[in-house]
Amino acid sequence: MIGSRSLLPSAALALLALAFAAMAVTLIPSHLRQDEIDARYQAEHEACDTLNSHMQPLCRQEAKNRRMHAEAEAEYAKEMAKSRREAEREKRIAQYRLDRAYCDTVPNDKKKRCIAEATKRYLRQRQL
Repeated sequence: MIGSRSLLPSAALALLALAFAAMAVTLIPSHLRQDEIDARYQAEHEACDTLNSHMQPLCRQEAKNRRMHAEAEAEYAKEMAKSRREAEREKRIAQYRLDRAYCDTVPNDKKKRCIAEATKRYLRQRQL
């Protein structure tokens, strides 16, 4: 009987840790803005006040970790979007250069029209 009592607190802690880990995975979308992240952290921090004094520090640390994770995810998403835009820009420029190089191979009477069409395609893609 004594051995089973000593397992109860450790089992409860293990379940609590699993619950916090599951919450961390499901509660952090990468599209959150900073004000949403702060509001979520504040709500989680206040929810920790309902726990007993032994669990409050752990709960608050979990809330802080989730906030830090959400901020990192938001920064990563922002950097990825910036990188994607830069890559698209580089592709458009490379395609325009290729089109211009092709225009250099066409006869002179069609060259002006070819350059105009290449420029028009480039400008149209730039607006998208």
